[in-house]
Amino acid sequence: MQADDQRSDEHLDAAAAAAESEEFRGHRVINEKGEKIGTVTDVIYDPMTNRPSWIVVDTGPLQSDHYMPLTGTYRSVEGNVVGPFDKWTVKHAAKAHKNHVMTRELEDELCSHYGLAT
Repeated sequence: MQADDQRSDEHLDAAAAAAESEEFRGHRVINEKGEKIGTVTDVIYDPMTNRPSWIVVDTGPLQSDHYMPLTGTYRSVEGNVVGPFDKWTVKHAAKAHKNHVMTRELEDELCSHYGLAT
């Protein structure tokens, strides 16, 4: 019976993660001055907590997608993701890989770029 309960909990966690991911995708990313940075194309989850920790941001035509931390961000009344970073900072962060897998090395590089503790 415990195995069934564990599978049920895992299913609920996966369902919650999927719903939360959809809450971000497609939303505009702006800075605290209201300047557009881009649009959320994906959400990266912390494997330990199963909570969103990074977003992948499309910064515009002919530009690569880049990672941006969710640390210090909030959702505006309009549904925008508001972050403490300017577009230049996001555009000069590591480019998002096609599979959007966050390795420890990549996370360390990004944390250093954004001035976050690792």
